[in-house]
Amino acid sequence: MLFFCYWVGTLAEKMFEGHFIFDEKEGRVVEEKNYSDRRVYWVWLTMVLGAANESFWRLCRGYRSISDFAENVRECRFSDMSEAQCERAQSLTYDDAEALIERCADEKVQVVIFRDECYPQRLKHTPNPPPVLFAKGDIGILGGRRNVSVVGTRTPCDYSLKAARTLCADLARKGAVIITGGEAGIDTAAVEGVLAENGRPAVLLGKGIFEQRTREDTLLQTAEKGVLLSEYTDSVTFRKVSYDSRNRILCGLCDMVLFIEARADSRGLNNVKHAERLNRPVFCVPPADIFDTRFKGQERLLRHGAQPAFGAEQILSRYGELTGETVRSVKFADIKTNKHNEREKTADMSVKNVKKVDESTPEGLHNSEKSAKIDMSGLSQTQKCICELLSEKGTLHLNQIAESTEIPVSEVMTELTMLTLKGMVTELPGKSYRL
Repeated sequence: MLFFCYWVGTLAEKMFEGHFIFDEKEGRVVEEKNYSDRRVYWVWLTMVLGAANESFWRLCRGYRSISDFAENVRECRFSDMSEAQCERAQSLTYDDAEALIERCADEKVQVVIFRDECYPQRLKHTPNPPPVLFAKGDIGILGGRRNVSVVGTRTPCDYSLKAARTLCADLARKGAVIITGGEAGIDTAAVEGVLAENGRPAVLLGKGIFEQRTREDTLLQTAEKGVLLSEYTDSVTFRKVSYDSRNRILCGLCDMVLFIEARADSRGLNNVKHAERLNRPVFCVPPADIFDTRFKGQERLLRHGAQPAFGAEQILSRYGELTGETVRSVKFADIKTNKHNEREKTADMSVKNVKKVDESTPEGLHNSEKSAKIDMSGLSQTQKCICELLSEKGTLHLNQIAESTEIPVSEVMTELTMLTLKGMVTELPGKSYRL
């Protein structure tokens, strides 16, 4: 009897660890193939479907096991798999993925899959997170609350170089983690400023983690003191490197985005689209010369509501790290095309038209007491969790709710819709919510 109890307990423990799954066809618990190194399946799927490809998340819906999903991809059972994906599914084997993982170990590159605890939590709550990240250094530094992504030109002027080094050094001194794309110019100056303060920079590479330039001195120091990241190796690619794909991660990892120098046609302005979608505040160093075309991108950002950046403390204070003030979410509409219409002239603030409670009047006091005493009877556990969070924090964006509760964005959206219909929650412009 004791042996039986021990066997059942061990089996249950292994099921939670992921070594066993319930096979609905056979109607019993079966051992999952090679699940002890589940990274093999994740890496193989990324090699076949491609990094930065939304099809990974679309196709895997409904699968409780990564190995079952991989087997169905290997057999090309999905009608919307491309011809190139099917060819890779037939030519690449699990041994190829295992060999890549072994190479990563030899190169001291960490293979971080979506289910790992060290996978950055902010990134998990973005629309298309990388299934696999390849990291050199300490990926854990991205788990703090002061992550600033820095964006700028590769050919900056002296004013912008000084601003990048000084601002990023000051931010690092105050505990912020600076994230850049690792390119020449502003990116390199920002990392140099952080390293000068013995800070811990993070660099998100647009190319593979095994690229030769990762051996450059600045990047070597970054891997030693901070972290180098990429969703690519020289074996994990499926198309030309897209900096738009990299920028989605750059904004997904951060709490705010800081622009230091950008022309009107700068590719870096693409970050604004991702920042708006993820409700990341945008800061911008004021132009050194309003007539200089090198700063026209900054000028447009500031015209459309970006927060001017004058110093590290001011940036963190406006963000709310030092004073608790909430930064307003601004709507950036077609900045690069310079379209002007009524919608663009009035920034779409997430706190716009929010009626504040005046507790000095009987009506306001009544409304305040009403919001403080919420009847949560009849609500699901998830709905209660959301209401308690809003009661404590006040107005929050959809992504902030998902990140704080660690509930998928789609599920949070469904519950918020139900709470809105029940009159428990009020939806505000910009996908923000309050009780």
